[in-house]
Amino acid sequence: METVMSQVKNVTSLAQNLLALMWNIKASRFLYIQQQTHRIDTNLHRRHSAETQVTLNKSNIFLQNTLEKVCEMAYQRRFPPLQERLFEYNRVRKLDHAVELTKVQQENERLIAFRKNQQRMEYQKICQSEAEMKCRWELALKEEQESAKKRRLQKLSVVQDQLRQIEEKRQQERLNRLQDRQEGERLRLLSRRYAAQKKMEAEKKEESRKSLLKHQLEDIAAAKEKRDREAHQLSLQDKETERAESELKNRLELRKNAQAAKLTQRILPTKILSEKLALMKSEQAARVQREEAKVPREVAEEEAKVEKQRKEKEEKRTSALRSIAAHREQTIQEKKQKEEAERKSHLEWLQAQKRSDILFREQERNKAQRIREERMKCNNFNMIQAAEKRAQAEQKKREEEKFEREMAKQAAERERQFQRCVQSELQRAVKEHRNTKPLLAARRAKQEAMQNCYSSNCQQNLPQFTIEQTSIIKLQQQQQRNGLQHGMVGKRASFLPPIPSSKVANPCFAPPAFHLQNRPNPPSYHLPPFHPHPPNKLRPSRPTVCY
Repeated sequence: METVMSQVKNVTSLAQNLLALMWNIKASRFLYIQQQTHRIDTNLHRRHSAETQVTLNKSNIFLQNTLEKVCEMAYQRRFPPLQERLFEYNRVRKLDHAVELTKVQQENERLIAFRKNQQRMEYQKICQSEAEMKCRWELALKEEQESAKKRRLQKLSVVQDQLRQIEEKRQQERLNRLQDRQEGERLRLLSRRYAAQKKMEAEKKEESRKSLLKHQLEDIAAAKEKRDREAHQLSLQDKETERAESELKNRLELRKNAQAAKLTQRILPTKILSEKLALMKSEQAARVQREEAKVPREVAEEEAKVEKQRKEKEEKRTSALRSIAAHREQTIQEKKQKEEAERKSHLEWLQAQKRSDILFREQERNKAQRIREERMKCNNFNMIQAAEKRAQAEQKKREEEKFEREMAKQAAERERQFQRCVQSELQRAVKEHRNTKPLLAARRAKQEAMQNCYSSNCQQNLPQFTIEQTSIIKLQQQQQRNGLQHGMVGKRASFLPPIPSSKVANPCFAPPAFHLQNRPNPPSYHLPPFHPHPPNKLRPSRPTVCY
């Protein structure tokens, strides 16, 4: 019983070790899946960044081509002379303003359609990437569930196999105990049968001995009676012989004298008869002695035979018991050897599992070390990139401030030149005694037009290119701010924004610059952050990796 309990404890501890090993393998598998998911996310983020960069490049190219076309159209048109510009009618200006407004609206509609199409394509790509990632996530989740199910089934099969082995061992032990009990019952039954048989045999022997003794006694009594009869007969014969002898003596005495010759003839047969009687008596005594000696010898022979049979049966029983004990001892030794072999195999398997677990942990530790090193490299790279971006942003800000100051200086210089030109025309008109009212009205109209078109204090809404409120267009503005300048189209075709890289043909009649800092900024609009995976509480946070 203690052996069975120790075996059950060993099997229970083995099952616990197996369960712990299964949990460790499951945790390692979960960590491996997280690492693979992070790698897939990184690749998708890289691909998405590449696609976004390609889209931005296309959008930049389109905007640059559009602005180049607008600038070429503006510079292809020649500035009309000052007299024509001063004496244009209000309806012409309104018509020009309406024409430019329609052109700007058409360009705005095209830009809106293009950017909507671009945003739709981006949204479709994002949806497609989200669908792909969702499909991959579902596939990975399905694979993980299948692997977990397989591991669970494998663990369940192992536990069931162990339980089955335990049940088989218990059943085998019960069978062995039952067989031992049956063997003991059989041996006890055999011993009882043997004892009963021995008792019956002893009783039979006793009865046979008693009957034999009885028969022997009867034979002895019969022989004795026979001997008595024979002795009686012999005595009678002796008496007869004596009587005959006496009669013979009497006759001989009577006939002594008369029959002397006949007496000599009768003496010889009498001697022979007496000799025969003596021989008969001696033979009868020897026969009686032989019979009396024969009875104990037969009894002794019978007892020796019975004792020999008893010894043979005792030897057979002893040999049978010895063979049974040897078989039982051999069975016990075989069982012990089998248990020892199983224990050794289990120990070897556990040692192999421990070695594999140690190797797996070492590999996981090396992998985690490599991942930490890669993350440190990525963090350093991100810090360097962030520092470079900050430096570039500061440089861009300084360049923008410098560009705005230069534009303000150019606008003030152009305004002074325009006022000098108008003042010279007025002085010439005064010298020539001409009417200065039209010039004054033109100057006033010019100032009003300037205020309506380019002044920061104007109340009229200007026609302008619509900018799509997306993060991609905002990024494009930041990228193109250095090289390209989005100017506002005024009411007249002559009031176009200057190109920084080009030279004005006539600086006296150059239009004033538009101040970018006074331009109303559109309301900010940001797209929601892109999540390639659905939110999951089990997903660990990862640092931002830039490539």
